[in-house]
Amino acid sequence: MGISKHAKNPEAAWELIKYLTTNDKTIVKLANALKNVPTTTGATNDPELQVEPEFKTFMDIFANPNSLTSPPAASGPAYQETFGTFATNWQSGKVKDLDAGLADADKQINSVMTLGG
Repeated sequence: MGISKHAKNPEAAWELIKYLTTNDKTIVKLANALKNVPTTTGATNDPELQVEPEFKTFMDIFANPNSLTSPPAASGPAYQETFGTFATNWQSGKVKDLDAGLADADKQINSVMTLGG
């Protein structure tokens, strides 16, 4: 979600975003309506949540205390995009030498990580 720099009511837009992303009851309603995984721990524990069998694995991962996400970085998602490009190229056979490809991806990631810092 985001707010356009041309928004006529950015304060109201921000209040709506906060409501849709932090109010557990609202998140549960959205998850139930969209048949999706909720985005807060409180919502995952709500008895009103209707978990589809197809999402049980994702719910288990979300609830696992050892599950983590990538930390935010000043360079934004550049490091993830760089590795994603490498992975796609490797899987499609465009990268012939895995070790060299990983070393090159590492070098590129180090380079983009310094851009934001």
